[in-house]
Amino acid sequence: MRRAGIYARYSDDESRSTSIDDQVRRARQTAAQLGFTVSDEHVFVDAAVTGQQKGLAKRVAYARFISAWEAGQFEAIVVDEISRLARSTLEFAHLEQRIEKTRVRVVSCDGTDSSIPGWQLQFGISGLIAAHFVRETSHRVKRGMQGQLIRGFMIAKAAYGYRAVRQGERENEGGTVWEIDQPAADRVKQMFAMRYKGSSLNAVAEHLNRENVACPRPSKDGGAGYWRPATVKQILANTIYRGVFVYRGSSFTKAKAKKEKQDITEIEYARPELRLVDDHVWYACNDSSSSQPFRGGGRRPFAGLVTCGVCLGRMSIAGGGSAPQLYCAACAQRRRVAVENAPERVDYVSVKALEHALTHLLRCMFDDERIREFRNRLKARLDGGQDARIIELKLEVARADRQLESLAQRMRRLEADGDDVLEQIYREQRDEKKRLADELRRLEAYAASLDVENLERQLAVEPLDIIPALFGADAAVERVRAILSRVFPKIVLIDRPQKFVSVWTVTTCEGAVLATLSGTMPVIEDEVEYVVRVETGPTRPTPWRVLVEGSRKKEND
Repeated sequence: MRRAGIYARYSDDESRSTSIDDQVRRARQTAAQLGFTVSDEHVFVDAAVTGQQKGLAKRVAYARFISAWEAGQFEAIVVDEISRLARSTLEFAHLEQRIEKTRVRVVSCDGTDSSIPGWQLQFGISGLIAAHFVRETSHRVKRGMQGQLIRGFMIAKAAYGYRAVRQGERENEGGTVWEIDQPAADRVKQMFAMRYKGSSLNAVAEHLNRENVACPRPSKDGGAGYWRPATVKQILANTIYRGVFVYRGSSFTKAKAKKEKQDITEIEYARPELRLVDDHVWYACNDSSSSQPFRGGGRRPFAGLVTCGVCLGRMSIAGGGSAPQLYCAACAQRRRVAVENAPERVDYVSVKALEHALTHLLRCMFDDERIREFRNRLKARLDGGQDARIIELKLEVARADRQLESLAQRMRRLEADGDDVLEQIYREQRDEKKRLADELRRLEAYAASLDVENLERQLAVEPLDIIPALFGADAAVERVRAILSRVFPKIVLIDRPQKFVSVWTVTTCEGAVLATLSGTMPVIEDEVEYVVRVETGPTRPTPWRVLVEGSRKKEND
């Protein structure tokens, strides 16, 4: 009798291993009816592998099947459904060419037969239908995932610090929720605390490994993994720890969209019951936009915190001992290689000059009158609130929702003709609703953060105690760098008008001083920019003269 080969596959979205047995059984019956024999070595099976083009490399049995086909080991191929071979139109085209080249008969249990004249039309249509099924299934899955998120369930593997719990008895009811896994959650809080206090990613990973904390990411060989800086960074960047799940927000989804040149819109879903850290801490530990990173590295507190006013690059620290100096390595290189518009000279400024500037500035910021003014503002926060605005925003968001639904219904009725004006109005209304929802979320988070006890603790501290915390002999470098970056978000050397004279612009945040000393979150985050002039001389002991030449309140972005 003539020989036939069988190929069977079930995909990762069909999750029924019994499907393989059913496919092989039906294919054997069809082969027998057509007068073919099938040996066990000519039965090729791929389990839990997609038939799309992206899964081709994972289909090991399919590769052996193609090799056997090319080697002429059978005269016919039998499959349960033609879509078992592929769900990619490109792979279907390759299969059609191979069938015509080898003259091997391809038969499916659902009616496709390459021995029938004109079989190419049916085969091509089957390929288009198979590819369309993938797109349709993808749409339904995405719709279902968003529906679960809207209903308060979760759709992904539980992040480190949580465990997944199934709710609902039947498959079509309920869903999966996350619950806080307290031991792991405590580790997450510890990681955020270390990072917030200035520890580098490497230091956090080292601490976890020394404590023998199990890493959630296994090694490539399947054994126990170990903590890496990248693993720590990935965990700290997860928005779920501030109580927000971002749909389409994972690095995998973004990388895939970029590769496929697709634009994706991230959608946030509030999960306040899963919050582990305050927004302020989360954003401080994930501030990648700043040109002055403050955590980790370096033996000097000002390393990486000072900006060159010429090239806007970070200034380096040269020298050691008791007389370190700041200079711009980028400007120095530009001057050495004679770049056009390179600076005529590269100035070195004593780190002591900057310390004197900041110390003097702190004393000016917190004289008796300004301390009273700042404390009065804190007291006003205790007496006032945002309840009225929150209620108003809730009404506006609900009104925007109703308008969007009305516009959507009108667009569905006019779908056949299309209406560009209506679509533009819909997009504008959607953007306005998002703006209102974002403002409401910020105000609700702010209102929740107004802890009376924390406010009272900030009122009780002495602001000038920050000076020994920053410039004391026993202060830890990474801790000082973290405090400096929050109290002085931006330090720029803008001029060296003459020898022994330096001019700086220093942005300050008074609220960060009280928050640091009281161990609480900042309540008032207003920033003020000062222009500070420092003068010294060659004599010993070294004379220092510091002048505050001007200031302006910075507008919030």
